[in-house]
Amino acid sequence: MSSNIEIRKVNGRCDLNKFIAFPNKLFKDVPTYLPPLNRDERALLTDKNPSLEHCDLQLYLALRDGKVVGRVAAIINHTVNEHWNKKAVRFGWFDFIEDFDVCKALFDKVVEFGKAKGMNEIEGPFGFTDMDKECWVIEGFDARQNLSTLYKPEYLSSSLNVSTAKSNAVGNSIRCQPVSRFLIKLLASMSLFFRNIISRCCVSRSAARFIPMLVNSSTLSMSHSKISTTLYQ
Repeated sequence: MSSNIEIRKVNGRCDLNKFIAFPNKLFKDVPTYLPPLNRDERALLTDKNPSLEHCDLQLYLALRDGKVVGRVAAIINHTVNEHWNKKAVRFGWFDFIEDFDVCKALFDKVVEFGKAKGMNEIEGPFGFTDMDKECWVIEGFDARQNLSTLYKPEYLSSSLNVSTAKSNAVGNSIRCQPVSRFLIKLLASMSLFFRNIISRCCVSRSAARFIPMLVNSSTLSMSHSKISTTLYQ
């Protein structure tokens, strides 16, 4: 880890605001980036989220010279682990500047969190459940993001793959699993279906135009992937 990178637990409202605001500042000049609603993020990352009844959560900020340069969430979903008979820690909300040292420092912190909780696998990018945003883009970076997808720059996937390969805590078996496009196409069809229904009802046309933003045709030009690997004990 670079000596001038500090990884700090999110503690209190001020840190949480920095955690939520970081990607909006990082990608403010990226035309394909669509920022999430702050209130939705706050609801997911605090006790308002019912998933925390069966999930462990720890948020981290990466700082350099007092400035936020990255963030990550370490999550353990005990219900999923019990159902699939595994011991996996998840990483999500993983954003950082284009700097490998920051990426590795954050990733290693999630590994440390997972091992301390008895986990032997790491996977992501995931949220708490499959209803949350997950995976990252591995091609089609010029396609506009929408509300159902995560924006991840091209440097993220390459930095993360190198980080896992160089980490002393993970195994050599790294599985990058493409996400089925069937689900994406299904969501796109549902989006158009509900738009047509809404446009015929009493809802305003402006609301009907909003629906396709959830899953639009540009999503079909993206490929998404997730990473899964084994932790050394």
